[in-house]
Amino acid sequence: MKSGFLVINKPKGITSHDVVSIIRKKLGIRKIGHAGTLDPFATGVLVVGINKATRLLEFFQTEKKTYYVKAELGIVTDTFDIEGKVQEKNEVTQQHISNLKDICFSFVGEYLQVPPAYSAKKYKGKKLYEYAREGKIINLPPKKVKIYQLSNFSQEGQEFSFNVEVSSGTYIRSLIM
Repeated sequence: MKSGFLVINKPKGITSHDVVSIIRKKLGIRKIGHAGTLDPFATGVLVVGINKATRLLEFFQTEKKTYYVKAELGIVTDTFDIEGKVQEKNEVTQQHISNLKDICFSFVGEYLQVPPAYSAKKYKGKKLYEYAREGKIINLPPKKVKIYQLSNFSQEGQEFSFNVEVSSGTYIRSLIM
């Protein structure tokens, strides 16, 4: 039986689990896993292990990850991402905009981050987003994460974007919130 890795450019609109299911079906192989969940609306690299290579996926999960982040000031959704229902719309002042870059760069370093309610993190064998969809919010203890660097900051009106390199376990939606 063949073993190895596939590096997939995950498209928007499907889950990381969907990618694994598609590969299982196409290759006729059951033992397949991935090295970290990407949100359905996210695009990017998903490392997939096949057969014996699945044992090595844990080593990928602890590596630094780089994301391109795009967000809008003044909007809060129930899921803390673009796909959630808008819960609040706040006025954005010029002072907010002028301080934005400094605020974003202030996250560089280590800090404690609470896993968001809408995440694939598991609690008692069930994903947090499954609890959240049932109206149950599970508050897990914070975990130490690290923002290694933030670069290519850009801002136009209320929208801003940047690249960020983070430690394993960092939730970008919590960083933006």
